[in-house]
Amino acid sequence: MKKVWIILSSIVAVVVLVVILNQKFMFNPLSFSSDEVTYKDWSNYTYPAKIEYLYWDNKNGWTIGSESSNKKELKFIFSAMKESLEQGKIPQEEFHNSVIERDMKLIIRRSDGLILFQFDYYEGGNIANIGNGNFIKLPSDLKDMLLEKTFNYF
Repeated sequence: MKKVWIILSSIVAVVVLVVILNQKFMFNPLSFSSDEVTYKDWSNYTYPAKIEYLYWDNKNGWTIGSESSNKKELKFIFSAMKESLEQGKIPQEEFHNSVIERDMKLIIRRSDGLILFQFDYYEGGNIANIGNGNFIKLPSDLKDMLLEKTFNYF
């Protein structure tokens, strides 16, 4: 009987730990992989975090189109960008040769202001500048979401 209680207690402890980790952190420490998108230690990626959808306005400079703290949006952005990175980087010339309309930017930051990830892109382009000379393709579903959140296009 004592073994049953130990096993049940262990299972409950693991379940509680997983729930707490999922509520506080964006990534699981066991499956986290550092790359050009998630380059900080896994423990830096905590909730709450804020997404800022910005565009360049010649009169006012960088202007926030909208903000969000939605966990699903955060996970979607990180997932889409990491998948795009896995497909390969794009030469820098393609970013500068893409359809140049309005400069746009996405910033993800923790509640204490620490920037977790940011990238630049053009409104009419399909390539993101994720920094340090790294350029990747913007997945179309992410691009649609960026335009919707920044300008309420759709």
